[in-house]
Amino acid sequence: MTSVARSTRRIWERVTVGLTLVTGTYLVLATIEPTRAVLERYVFKLDTAAIAALVAVMLEVCIIAIYQLGRDVRAMRRALEKQVSDNVIYDISEIVDRLRDTPHPHRADPCEVEVLGHTLAAVWPQLSAWVTSRAQPTNWKVVLYCLSPEFISECGQFPAYWEDESRRMQARIQEFVAMHRADMARRGLTIEVRPYACLSIVHGYRFQNGEIFMSFMEWSRDDKVTPYLFYERLSPDDRSARDNEYRELFNSWMRRVQRTAVPDSDLTRDPSVAGP
Repeated sequence: MTSVARSTRRIWERVTVGLTLVTGTYLVLATIEPTRAVLERYVFKLDTAAIAALVAVMLEVCIIAIYQLGRDVRAMRRALEKQVSDNVIYDISEIVDRLRDTPHPHRADPCEVEVLGHTLAAVWPQLSAWVTSRAQPTNWKVVLYCLSPEFISECGQFPAYWEDESRRMQARIQEFVAMHRADMARRGLTIEVRPYACLSIVHGYRFQNGEIFMSFMEWSRDDKVTPYLFYERLSPDDRSARDNEYRELFNSWMRRVQRTAVPDSDLTRDPSVAGP
């Protein structure tokens, strides 16, 4: 709504509310014998036709107000529904699409995305397809945090198959990077895998621009922790108290994971080249 339209609407609302209050007050006072005599003598006298006209005008104003209120409520509902649908994600591919859609700044430093995962079995197929897609992503740094297979075995809180799955996925990522190392180096793509050793209740994705997709763990029927089925999006532009608290919650778990993570060298670096 433009500023002119907002100003016009405010003026119209004040005028109609004022007229309605004055008219309503007059009609109420006109029903009382002493005040009716004063009104008829010093203000003006209303006959039956005038009273009917005033009531009709007030009824019309009320109908218009109710219609506008309903229209505002419907517009607010549509905005809230859109916000909810944008902020609740059920498909990882929608999150990976953010990588494709993220505008890349014209600067030397790469864009970065951190993935706080478990075995990476769900996200890696999506990321590998993005890296090798026709979009030709350039100048990106991808940091993948995954559970250490040894910690999975020691913890005893995860499904038993996660140990082999985590080990297998890390080997698959290393094989993929080794196969595409030259092309990724040419495009400025780096991938790091950092195994960590703690029970992270929160998992998700953190983009360099502050956008976060976070989810939580739940207890399964066999008394093991497993990922929940949705991700909640924290917009980089939303600095409400709610989003700030969720953002700090995610960051606190990320800091915990980083303290226990094993620093892994950049997988895209050629191991035959000497250096740190």
